Amino acid sequence: MPDEGPPQRDGQWSRRPGLVRAGWWCVAAGLLLGIATVISRAVGAIDEDQVMGLALPAWLLVLAGLVAAVIPDPVRIWRHGLLAGLRVGSLLRRWRAALSRSRGGNGPFTE
Repeated sequence: MPDEGPPQRDGQWSRRPGLVRAGWWCVAAGLLLGIATVISRAVGAIDEDQVMGLALPAWLLVLAGLVAAVIPDPVRIWRHGLLAGLRVGSLLRRWRAALSRSRGGNGPFTE
């Protein structure tokens, strides 16, 4: 049998438990790094530049871990993002049309 890709369930991608588990591990690692940074700064072991150097990776670990653990599957999120972008574009087009009619011209730059 040829490689059929990731397992599917009713035409949708299933959640990957390994990715969810890895996401929560990233969150835990980011929280531990953040706590270690705060404690190290409190006892005076590191200065402000080093705090920023440790806080940024901690924040990125927590953020990336939450995204990986919470998002059900990338394909569904991509579809929702695409549809939201189309809705926003349609709404902006309507607003521009309404504003141009209220100004009596074809747009804000007409004379």
